[in-house]
Amino acid sequence: MSRLQHVLMYCSALFVAIAGCTGEKSINVSNVILLVNSNSKSEVAITKVAPYLNHFGVKYQTVDIAWEAMPPKASDPALVIIGHPEIAVGGDATVRLEQYLQTCLSRGTGILSFDPLMPSNLLSVSAGKNGKDTDVGELRFSEEGHYITGYRKPGEIKELFGYMAIPELSVNEKEGNVLITGNKLPLLVVGKRGKGNVAQWTSQDWMYYSILGPLGGLDDCLWKSIVWAARKPFVMHALPPIATMRVDDVVGSGRQQWDVSPFQWVKTANKYGFKPWMGLFIYNITPEGIDELKELLPAGLATGTPHAFGRPPRKESEIETIVRVYNPYYAPQMAAAHFVPDYWYSGAIPYLSDYYDEFIFFDHNNQKPWPPDVSKKTLKATDDWYRNTEIPMGKYLIAHWGEINADMMAHVQDRWGVEFVSFKELDRSWGQQTLEYTLREGKQPVRTPPFRLFDEPVIGNKKENATTSRAGYNAGFLSYSGRTFFNFGSTINDITGYEWMPDNNVEATADRGIKTLSRGLGSKSLAVLFTHETDYIWAIKPENWDAIFKKVNEGISVYNPVYLTTDDALMVLRAYQTSKLQDCEFDRKSGELRIKMSGKTDVPTGIFVYTDTNGTVNERIVEIPVFQGETEVVTDVKY
Repeated sequence: MSRLQHVLMYCSALFVAIAGCTGEKSINVSNVILLVNSNSKSEVAITKVAPYLNHFGVKYQTVDIAWEAMPPKASDPALVIIGHPEIAVGGDATVRLEQYLQTCLSRGTGILSFDPLMPSNLLSVSAGKNGKDTDVGELRFSEEGHYITGYRKPGEIKELFGYMAIPELSVNEKEGNVLITGNKLPLLVVGKRGKGNVAQWTSQDWMYYSILGPLGGLDDCLWKSIVWAARKPFVMHALPPIATMRVDDVVGSGRQQWDVSPFQWVKTANKYGFKPWMGLFIYNITPEGIDELKELLPAGLATGTPHAFGRPPRKESEIETIVRVYNPYYAPQMAAAHFVPDYWYSGAIPYLSDYYDEFIFFDHNNQKPWPPDVSKKTLKATDDWYRNTEIPMGKYLIAHWGEINADMMAHVQDRWGVEFVSFKELDRSWGQQTLEYTLREGKQPVRTPPFRLFDEPVIGNKKENATTSRAGYNAGFLSYSGRTFFNFGSTINDITGYEWMPDNNVEATADRGIKTLSRGLGSKSLAVLFTHETDYIWAIKPENWDAIFKKVNEGISVYNPVYLTTDDALMVLRAYQTSKLQDCEFDRKSGELRIKMSGKTDVPTGIFVYTDTNGTVNERIVEIPVFQGETEVVTDVKY
């Protein structure tokens, strides 16, 4: 069975009635029109809405109504998106746009609007209000259930990082249903007009990192707004719900700490579906641990690559000694306690550092790259360890502290076969890879798709005592020293500051894990549960570790996740970026759905197909086999 077939197993084969028929024999069910006005506030549509559409795999065409004519009737899109507020302010432009939208709605085309007054009727400036904006510090979800807010509890509260401006508008109760509010003001309203659905957002400020940003907690409501509003059937080339796990600083602490097998914590995670990626401290792994890895890795129950040589069993490796004697710089950056293994590889090269850990890829303690001769030495030592242990090398590399010499990139790709990495910049220490440092040095920050492609202003008023950490998600191709890799990283930083931080409090730890994974799964991103063995896992009792994963598994079951190794998951994610939905036609008479794809893949991908039965949105995935160039897949949607 293929990897994607595992991904597709959860999908139910729902074949349902099609809403909004207009009489044509066939309709296009993939086309979306994004309307902007370059004479108004179109920048938010380009910098925020468009990256989201690309991320969700929505096929769209941008039309600038400042100088382009409205799309012809023959274009018949499944959805029209009004990309920003004040899309047309008065005069003929407003009249033409209203006429176009009414025509679309009469044909069953849906409208997703980020202009609170376009189309008209759902929202208006009521008596006693002047339409000005109000600062909102939290959002409230409706008590009534709806497809768009289906992942939320009734009345759930969402705290914002900053104050967001929402205009003072009233809802026409005969036309609209409010799904999200702030200070009792509508943020998201839905309604039906003619044969079409309308989803209307009154503010886009939540899309900015100063308020929430991508993976900040509203992405699910955005893509579900797209799906709900669009005429059905509707298709998107979006990533299926995949859950992975990342563990840095891996030593196999189980035997020393709890007198269980070194990697018992991996086997427990496996019990509940998780298949960890491990950043290995290679010189700390005992012969017993190596034997265990030789069972886990070939079986696809985990993957791993070298992270560092490791943590030597010496006093200079203890946090108190590091901070008090050697370098107080580390004090705010370390966990409250960390594990010091009692094993060190007998074939290890001499220590390169006087204290803390032994690094492969960078001179971390001195915050500078290794000299070329040391680079060659550390890489050869790593090669020797892998040859002697016969441990398989994974395809995803993350260096300890994210630091690596530029002169190593050819070796890790050509000799190790690494295809996926998580690096910001080469030849730079961790402290030199922050945006503040980069701007202070007068350098151009690295642009990482899909979201951090543009500079953005600070939106809204600052909230006192709010965290400055934000979710980070990057997934795309980047070149390093003449080699191209797929760069991926996902950290939901605003929950605990950087990572999961599990401990022996089962309920609280599971809750943090569920929240972290839900951000990824709900946003149609690759979900990652991220932690460190020598900072956190080592101290957790095996029975508590089991109870935590049981609760996490149950807590994310609403997303129907598929658990993959990170290597396999990244192959799927990469294939979604190297292929795209070209066209999709639905034949009303035969119920045939014809999907056309272009690009290339090395693993199967899939297309989400959304249909409607009496107002209920249903979802299935149609598998797209491996292809190169173009391919066509035909399936049935019966009614």
